[in-house]
Amino acid sequence: MLVAPLCLLVLFVYLGSLLGAQLPYENPRDITGAHPFPWDQMRLPKTVFPVHYEMTIHPNLTTLDFMGIVRIQLEVRMDTKAIVLHAKQLKTFNVKLRTPEGVRALRVLENPYYQQLALLSDEVLTEGKDYEVQLEFSAQLSDSYHGFYKSSYRTSSGESYILELFKDLINQQKWDDSGTVSERMLRSYLLLFACIRNFTPCVTRASQLFNMWKASDGNMSLPVDVTMAVYAVGAQTSEGWDFLFEKYIQSLQTSIKSRIKTALALTPLHHKLRWMLEQSLLGEVMKTQDLPDVMVSVSRNPRGHKLAWDFIQANWQTLIKKFELGSPSVMQMVAGVTSHYSTKTMLQSVQKFFGSLKKETGSEMRCIQQAYDTINDNIRWSKSNLPILQSWLNKHNRHVHDDL
Repeated sequence: MLVAPLCLLVLFVYLGSLLGAQLPYENPRDITGAHPFPWDQMRLPKTVFPVHYEMTIHPNLTTLDFMGIVRIQLEVRMDTKAIVLHAKQLKTFNVKLRTPEGVRALRVLENPYYQQLALLSDEVLTEGKDYEVQLEFSAQLSDSYHGFYKSSYRTSSGESYILELFKDLINQQKWDDSGTVSERMLRSYLLLFACIRNFTPCVTRASQLFNMWKASDGNMSLPVDVTMAVYAVGAQTSEGWDFLFEKYIQSLQTSIKSRIKTALALTPLHHKLRWMLEQSLLGEVMKTQDLPDVMVSVSRNPRGHKLAWDFIQANWQTLIKKFELGSPSVMQMVAGVTSHYSTKTMLQSVQKFFGSLKKETGSEMRCIQQAYDTINDNIRWSKSNLPILQSWLNKHNRHVHDDL
């Protein structure tokens, strides 16, 4: 997957005369209720001008998100306590202002209507002085042409490059349970692979089977080899996901429950993934003992990767009480969620969280050091091999570059 980057975070300055003498605290738009947003127009105020940007962005093509840091040198042209800038669908943190007197934290307000952030200072930024804003940010890679978006190589017929390699073999597969053990295993993996990657013939067939199975209220017998592909396609919609979960609750067969549980974690629906994690932790409609498997499955889903890591951090104290510190379940969650991280940014995030723990809350668990080692190994592998892989793909592909 190749990415064409565009900055999401931009500080625009309006040089026209429409704003006139209007100051940023007149007619504030109330965004948060308790804290009014200090600007009420789409065009930004003239109080502060950007002089220079220094930005670093770390995209993660496994998790389809990115993190970054930006430093903006500012020239203050009117006394103000607010720096207003444009930002769309960014999470910001560690927002600081460097002043001649030192470094201080800034409070952040958001105005989604105008896609603006206000960085608020307790002290006045004085006209004529130079300042520097530093902030860290994160977001998902966009599915559209806007901002930092993801795209891929596709053939002239619209197929992804990897699908093109396996297309003939995929098309040879029968939607039944015939063949040897190895042939049946290959069929199961290939059909699931094709459906997850939206290979139209497979998705169409799997959708037909899912709708027939659903119309029978789950009583129709599906070929075992194709159930994962059928369930995975069904889980792509909210209605299908709900029906699958109903069958998960009702089923008494461990093998069927396991397949359905895996398919539920393949959904692109973020709120369903979060609900699975929350319910597994509560242990009422889903078993708490299933949480490690659910969490690892969600973390392998590009839509759930960051969700799983955030869930570990937010619920760490509860997790080590439910599963006991140093237990195999805790080790599985730590290793499973972090094992595919491959950037310095994610390594720093993992080190920052686990480094903040005390000994009695797990700071010295061996699995944490193993997680560090695995991420470092992934970083070294990526550094050594990704340029070679990219060069090979560029050399051998016969593809056009289309946006997803």
